[in-house]
Amino acid sequence: MGATVSSVIGTLFFFVYPSPISLFVNVLLTIWMINRFKWNAPPIVAVSLIPFFSQSSHHWFIPLSVCAVMLGVMLVLLIAERVESKWSALSSFLVRNKVASDAEKLDIAG
Repeated sequence: MGATVSSVIGTLFFFVYPSPISLFVNVLLTIWMINRFKWNAPPIVAVSLIPFFSQSSHHWFIPLSVCAVMLGVMLVLLIAERVESKWSALSSFLVRNKVASDAEKLDIAG
């Protein structure tokens, strides 16, 4: 959410007045929002600077792209978490059986 909001703000500042002053105000406002809302994502500032350094004729496409990319990242992380939880259950089952068979070997020998 922070990346999308900061890219919208950066686009607004660039659209209103594309200058080093608006770039500076954009960075200050973005840093203030990161501190105020306790966002823990340093690339938020970089995303807010994209309109100032890109040569796009459709500036409103930038916040939409940032939102789409962030949703894609969250989807990939969700899928990875689900796969990891399934694999951890399977691996713990396999390890538990291996430990049990090792214990049986020790019991037979002892």
